[in-house]
Amino acid sequence: MTKIENPKSPIVGQLEGLHLFHFDGAPCAQRVRFALGEKGLVRGREVRFDDSSPAACSAEEDGVWVSRIVSLVKKDHMSAAYAGIHPNLVVPALVHDGELHIESVDIIEYLDKSFGGEPLLPRYEADRFAEVEALTLRAKVLHRSIRFVSFRWGLGWLGKLNTKEEAQLRGMVQDGGDGEKLVEFYEGYDNGTIPDEVYLSHLNSLAEGFAELELKLSDSRKFLTGDTVTVADALWAMKVL
Repeated sequence: MTKIENPKSPIVGQLEGLHLFHFDGAPCAQRVRFALGEKGLVRGREVRFDDSSPAACSAEEDGVWVSRIVSLVKKDHMSAAYAGIHPNLVVPALVHDGELHIESVDIIEYLDKSFGGEPLLPRYEADRFAEVEALTLRAKVLHRSIRFVSFRWGLGWLGKLNTKEEAQLRGMVQDGGDGEKLVEFYEGYDNGTIPDEVYLSHLNSLAEGFAELELKLSDSRKFLTGDTVTVADALWAMKVL
């Protein structure tokens, strides 16, 4: 479980209730919103991601989460304010009563344990649980492929950083590490030095993954591992988008 002890941002400890730092178009954030919906938790008011006013930090009513948009277009995720919340400078991040959780799969597992509803991890069905775990691992391995494919054939020049932004990124990850390899990616993407073969390799890897899913779904099952939704469906559905 990726729970961050002693986060650098003072805002985390001030948050009451459930707050999600996210961006509507980011696949990893979409996974978590998928899980929130399956748990019957609904989106509430919108506040700035760095708003630390008492009103913004207060909890919504039970079953409602506070939406804190971290705009990837405006590069909010590369600000010092957000770096203090998420050391890898990506979305999502979840705060529940002052406790910070990062990494989408770990957040989904936390929600599954903390809230009611149909379990997203079928822990009491050994074979199905193993299948869910295998699909989840496969999705995590292909996580970086989504970035390469969406930037190359979706975002284009909109995804590029300028020289100043690149320097800011390098400065911020020096302190917190670069588990997402953002510096390496942006340096290649901004300068056009990532070979086409690399992009095609990621595209082909995703195609192979989806081919495996087609085989699973060919027996008319409702979801990837049976008749109920699991974390595997949350991860793979967002890859489709």
